[in-house]
Amino acid sequence: MSIFPVITDYSKAADASRTDTSAGAGQPILKLSQVDGSFSIGAESEPVEHGTEFVVIPSSFQHGWICWVQNRAIGLNVTPMWEPLPVQDMTENGPFDATDSQEGWSRVVGIQLVNRADGEAIVYKPSSMGGRGAVGDLFQEWLSRAKVVESDAQSAPVIALSSKRYYSSKRARHFFNPVFTITEWLGEPDVLKLTAPESETPKKVEQKRPSLTY
Repeated sequence: MSIFPVITDYSKAADASRTDTSAGAGQPILKLSQVDGSFSIGAESEPVEHGTEFVVIPSSFQHGWICWVQNRAIGLNVTPMWEPLPVQDMTENGPFDATDSQEGWSRVVGIQLVNRADGEAIVYKPSSMGGRGAVGDLFQEWLSRAKVVESDAQSAPVIALSSKRYYSSKRARHFFNPVFTITEWLGEPDVLKLTAPESETPKKVEQKRPSLTY
């Protein structure tokens, strides 16, 4: 698994991740309930307790655009978060329902997470402002460390899941934002041990970046 990306210009990477100033194919998706702030995984909505720890795979940070029509994702255009936000033709797949504010193209980000307890890989790919902000902040935390250490000393953040309730005066109701608290940093050998089957000797293997395809 390719854990860490190769970034030649960290200043451009930081700028690229801030292009939104508003703040793996087949892998289960992490979801955050807007009813009670709880997390769940996959189509069966398997519950995930607050405080559960996941390792973030830095090479999986992505941002871009997703297109929604009648509550279905029908288009996706993403790129690594250390590269500029892709230019998107906002009329593609249209015309859209002007009365539905959720229909059409919107921003999306994504990361791959590995459960520290059992090694299960999942993806989190929010399009909400709160979700994008949480992932963006996480990327900046990783980037600030990555650019001051040697390439063979890179580390991946371990995060504990939680959520925070807030009130939207615009929509006159409460919502929840994800909170990712970094509890530790793991080097590549420790991450590879977590992601490799017990019967295999962990080794560095290049593979394609996890897909955010819906």
